[in-house]
Amino acid sequence: MGFDVRSNVLDVAKAFDNIGKAQLPFATAVALTKTALDVRAAERDEMRAVFDRPTPFSLNAFEVTPATKESQVAEVSQKFATGTSKPRHWFDPNVQGGPRLAKGFEALLRSAGILPSGAFAVPGKDAKLDAYGNMGRGQIVQILSDLKASRDAVYNATERSRRRTKRPRYFVLRQGSMRKSFIVRREPDGLKVVLVVVRQPTYEPRFDFFGVAARVVAERFPVHFDQAFARAIETAR
Repeated sequence: MGFDVRSNVLDVAKAFDNIGKAQLPFATAVALTKTALDVRAAERDEMRAVFDRPTPFSLNAFEVTPATKESQVAEVSQKFATGTSKPRHWFDPNVQGGPRLAKGFEALLRSAGILPSGAFAVPGKDAKLDAYGNMGRGQIVQILSDLKASRDAVYNATERSRRRTKRPRYFVLRQGSMRKSFIVRREPDGLKVVLVVVRQPTYEPRFDFFGVAARVVAERFPVHFDQAFARAIETAR
């Protein structure tokens, strides 16, 4: 998911004198880059408006590739996951609509046979949520450890470690079929539902990434171009 801000500088260059033609590529590149930065800022504002408490990690999801005198293109795009060519964020279903992909811990639970193929897990009523409404990494790690689903077997709980630590333990509670399953935590006052097994969640479009970008480009590029071109002509030698 990305948005290009492009310029037709070569088509309009003939409208300027020699000094203007010489300064036009630089001024255009400056205007394109500043417009792309405005687009990124507007996308952050849009996230705050349409999502419930987006995390700083999500708000920092997009990066700007500056324009150059040669390329005349600035780009706003999702950052890639470390070591991959795949976006590290979850925006696509919210932009285009459709099903969401499995999260990392869901894939591990599937591999361990805790979740059936195609099943997903969402926080239950007793899940411990952080300030952004998400389950903390520590709780996820404990669940994977107790259910022997960690990627590294060293982190899976053993009977010895269970006896040594006194924290509440997580286990699977099934009712009739695997798709009617819960991951629960045993507390002194009873069982607490932490995760609920569900079908693949599907989203309606709600993050108008491309609409926001197009609006900002239409509003801000002319302003930035006028300022950059005037400055370039003023400082030309």
